[in-house]
Amino acid sequence: MIVREAFVSESTSYRIRPYTDNDAGAAAAVVVTSMQVTNAPDYPAEVIAHLSAYNTPEQFQKLVARGREILLAEDASGRIAGTVGLDAGELVTLFVLPDVQGSGIGAALVAAVEQLARTRGLTALTLRSSITALRFYERLGYEQAGRPRDGEAGVQIPMRKRLTSAPGDI
Repeated sequence: MIVREAFVSESTSYRIRPYTDNDAGAAAAVVVTSMQVTNAPDYPAEVIAHLSAYNTPEQFQKLVARGREILLAEDASGRIAGTVGLDAGELVTLFVLPDVQGSGIGAALVAAVEQLARTRGLTALTLRSSITALRFYERLGYEQAGRPRDGEAGVQIPMRKRLTSAPGDI
């Protein structure tokens, strides 16, 4: 079980923890809110509407039932501020609430899912980045691994990162 404290500001700390079925509504709300605020300038309204309709609490439950592992960032009050998933070697569904973006939560979630991937024996992670998140992933060491593709989720850029041993790994 991954539980990690990630101090992201002088006044707030976030705990990275595994998703439970009780988190479906809060996790879906993080994704939808982030898309509607942060991704909206980069994508047509119909793409945002389609993805918002897809990312329901029920969909989170279905994905977990199919094997997706989800980690959440939670503050001391219990508010879910971010989410990320690991699904068959792919980093998926990284979203952070707009009011705390840029605070380190996203990077902490990526570090936690990379550690989870290592414990699953993976030596690399792939992802499909939004236009919005491309520079963020590049700063974390992900490289473009193909041409951008335009589909139901809008333009996505395939990326990949080779995972090396983390500090403390043997």
